[in-house]
Amino acid sequence: MNICIVEASAHLPGHFSLELAAFLRVLSRHAGVRLLTPFGMHDPPPPDLASLVENLLDRTSLRDDTGTLYEHQMAFYRRVRAQIRASAPDVAHIYGYQSVFPLWRYLRYSSTGIPTILNLKNLQRPQLDTRIPSSLRPLRSALSRALLTRLANGYLMHSQEIRQEAITAGIDEKAVHQLMFGIDIPEDSVDRSAARSRLDLPEQKRILLFFGVIRPEKGLQHILPKLESLPDDFLLLVAGPDADRQIREMGQGVLLHSPKLLVHDGYVTSENMATYFCAADAVVVAHDPIFSGVSGVLMDAVRYLRPILGTTRGYTGQYVEKELLGATFTLESEEDFVRSANRVTDKDWLRKQEITRHLQSFRGRYTWEQLIPEYLRVYEQVISQARSTR
Repeated sequence: MNICIVEASAHLPGHFSLELAAFLRVLSRHAGVRLLTPFGMHDPPPPDLASLVENLLDRTSLRDDTGTLYEHQMAFYRRVRAQIRASAPDVAHIYGYQSVFPLWRYLRYSSTGIPTILNLKNLQRPQLDTRIPSSLRPLRSALSRALLTRLANGYLMHSQEIRQEAITAGIDEKAVHQLMFGIDIPEDSVDRSAARSRLDLPEQKRILLFFGVIRPEKGLQHILPKLESLPDDFLLLVAGPDADRQIREMGQGVLLHSPKLLVHDGYVTSENMATYFCAADAVVVAHDPIFSGVSGVLMDAVRYLRPILGTTRGYTGQYVEKELLGATFTLESEEDFVRSANRVTDKDWLRKQEITRHLQSFRGRYTWEQLIPEYLRVYEQVISQARSTR
């Protein structure tokens, strides 16, 4: 089987994550794989994919120039259809994307003639161009949902909620496939003390990590006001691009001077990601109910065997509670947050609950090696269904 993976959002820092690199590395052992990105076609995908794209971002200065980003993206969409046709894969898998409309114009199945699978992230909040006036966004969002449901032969999603959203939106249930994304078990772990030394973090503090790009649905705005209720030996480490400005825009700028908050403002490269997770005692995953997917940060926490401090709502809470991956709290309750924060940083509680064993078990069941055969079965189904309707 020959598969063309399209990563249309690869120009943005963070999207070319270890997740995609690991997925391609394992998939390439079972099928022919080509990768299409705004930087060209990679055949086969390079082994150190995340570092490659980070280096390209540095060289092309795409991080800071919005105009260049947009032009680069549109140039990619204009040529990608011809590249897909030329590579003649059995199936095209649109893995990541930023905007629905270029996808519809250039990459829909009726345009390429290639059986197509689309990763569906959240039909309630499709990816939108933020330059659109806010008054027009509801109309654009509705149109985006309508186009998404008619774009591909098959749809992949990671949660039951998104699966139900897709079926409710009118996608044929036979075209809807729910699969987890996998975990890449790290070859080398970083000792906690060594990780803290590298990041110049205090050794004696109980460190909670809030990792990644800050968006409203990730819930940091609900966590910050609760910090002062934590014991004095706690530290919330917020690591991600533009974090300082985002916190100020939440109206929480005064907390930037709190001894319980430390902000590492900037993009964390794939090489440094392990250091941040290994330096933490636990990882905060505080998604708002509007987020109906499975958190990538949750999977990263499991990857590095870090207990999760998660909300009771949505898929995050379900996984944490069902799989015993940490402790949960009600988003509105300060007392609940403090209680659970104490639990996930208490060695005796973690040992009694066997949290590390449960994290190891969960990680072992959701490696890419375990999941790739299921992805291959979905590809085969989509190819077969596309052929039967021609």
